[in-house]
Amino acid sequence: MKKRTFGLLSCFGFLLVLFLFVEAQSRDFKYTVFIDPAHGGSEKGVKLSDKEWEKDVTLKIALLMKQILEKDEGFSVFLTRTSDRDVSPQERQKVLKDVKEGILLSLHINGAFGKSASGYECYFPGFKNKNQDIVGDMIENKRLNDSVALANIILKNLQEIFPRKGRGLREAPFLLYEGLKIPALVIEIGFGTNQEDRK
Repeated sequence: MKKRTFGLLSCFGFLLVLFLFVEAQSRDFKYTVFIDPAHGGSEKGVKLSDKEWEKDVTLKIALLMKQILEKDEGFSVFLTRTSDRDVSPQERQKVLKDVKEGILLSLHINGAFGKSASGYECYFPGFKNKNQDIVGDMIENKRLNDSVALANIILKNLQEIFPRKGRGLREAPFLLYEGLKIPALVIEIGFGTNQEDRK
């Protein structure tokens, strides 16, 4: 089950890599990608099998994406963790708070109380503060619009490979988003509580 679970879920990693390659081809500068493998250490996330958890698969996919992307000199790839260790939301934010160029992809595996929920979905940041100053508002608007555009491209490509599995684009106030200056998405690549998604 362990190898099978990782093998199929990693398809999403390959699809994201493909998308990033296409996007980077139109640029004359190095494309920076930040990948956040969810959980780690004592924070295990969703249970996928007797020996494998969400934290294991998100890290494997992130490392695989980094390995593939860095074969191209046009990419710089940074991970919020590179091993199975505890990383607090504050630590993750510290890594990202001063970053002004690039994109952030936070990889998760979904879970539900029942076993019927299935499919992948993207979450983007919304406005936390409705009373921002004009300049701050413009910056936030650009980041939000870029995040939504990025999500729509990813979802469109995933839909072509996995028809009827997409659960759409949603807004959510993840702590990781606070203070970010770059487009960011949380990608839930399937439900660990669904047998078909785990295959």
